[in-house]
Amino acid sequence: MVLPFDACSMIQNASRVALPRVALPYTTQNFHLSRLLLSSGLITSLTLGSPSSPAPQEFPALPVPQRRLWLDLKYRQDQPVLRRLASVSKPSRSVYLDADELRRWVNGAREKGVPGLNFGEIGFVKTEGKGWMEGREAVKLRQGAQVIARAS
Repeated sequence: MVLPFDACSMIQNASRVALPRVALPYTTQNFHLSRLLLSSGLITSLTLGSPSSPAPQEFPALPVPQRRLWLDLKYRQDQPVLRRLASVSKPSRSVYLDADELRRWVNGAREKGVPGLNFGEIGFVKTEGKGWMEGREAVKLRQGAQVIARAS
């Protein structure tokens, strides 16, 4: 099973070597992380497919281990739009912030050993009741959350 920190590494590495697209194993976590990257404008598109190509029509018939998410990476003037994608919570250390801690973290303060978000950075979190969202959305909803990743 590919965890979010593996997906972050795969996407960042593909971006650094200027690959046009990257395939991730299809998991719920990878789907939500990819969906957030797409809604934040850091990738161009998200397509379901097989290990060899993005093919949404083949996706439902594939066995689960062969299903893939294909992300088209975005570049401007030959530079990747997604410069950095780093995992915050790891299997050995999950980072949970309550609503007030999350607000301070989003505003740039260090919370529970995690440096705050900088200008131009986006934090991705997983809340109990609302699911995966961008950190600023969770702050508006006054939700505590697990901090999953940060991107710039």
